[in-house]
Amino acid sequence: MKNVLISGFILMIFLFTYSCTPCSSGDNHEHTEAAQSVKNDEHNPEPQKLVLNNGKPWATQVEMTVRVNNMRKLLDSFTDTDNVEAYNELSARLTEEFDMIFKECTMTGEAHNQLHYFLIPVKDMMNALGSSDLEKCKQGYDELKNHLPLYDTYFQ
Repeated sequence: MKNVLISGFILMIFLFTYSCTPCSSGDNHEHTEAAQSVKNDEHNPEPQKLVLNNGKPWATQVEMTVRVNNMRKLLDSFTDTDNVEAYNELSARLTEEFDMIFKECTMTGEAHNQLHYFLIPVKDMMNALGSSDLEKCKQGYDELKNHLPLYDTYFQ
């Protein structure tokens, strides 16, 4: 189980770092900066602050909204709250949706950066769901359940 968690963590780092598809060489700079911010966040205890676009939500791809909503549905339908293995399975299913966000991402600019700022904490919350400690699983679930609705505030 520990090897699965380590492999999943390494995969998520890889996806954060390399998977957003650049549209041109000029856009690649923005993706490189966002990937670097994810790397820096792992060593920086203070994450980047998620902000609105001049008081309004950031425009995003439909695919991003679909994936975040799929994650919310998975959380809403979860009922086996006293079973570590059930949390681990939930983590795996959430990770599939999470990975697709990066696979389908073609966003650029500050909206892209803000999406990364929104997603960085999700990675840690999903890791907690994959824990062998029931209390850590429950905490990760609660944090994720409270965090994902912020998407509707910051993105449209």
